[in-house]
Amino acid sequence: MPDQQYMDADILFGDLDELSHHDVVLMSAFLDVCEDPADMLRKVIPHCRKYVIIHRQDFSRKPTHAVLNPSHGLKTWHSIFNIDEFFEIMNEFDVIEQTELDVDGWVNGYSYLFKRK
Repeated sequence: MPDQQYMDADILFGDLDELSHHDVVLMSAFLDVCEDPADMLRKVIPHCRKYVIIHRQDFSRKPTHAVLNPSHGLKTWHSIFNIDEFFEIMNEFDVIEQTELDVDGWVNGYSYLFKRK
């Protein structure tokens, strides 16, 4: 929407306090390509004041981990979040919506809309 304010943030080295001035924090194609998605989420969540959208994330009962996969002639991380660890980090938020991403009959991750309790 043209009249909305958007920002980007450097999660590794930036000042994330600016995030707390926004109602919605969108993490699309972000956590799923992090080598350590739990660490990234722990850095961002304290600055999220109202809504969080996490788009396209794989989950497992195994420990959170990432694998390096080929992608467009380069390599990129693909993270698989332990579902219990994920919800532990998100414990100050309620799930408003969960969507299973289905591609040609197989689950390709989940997307969530959270609201701070």
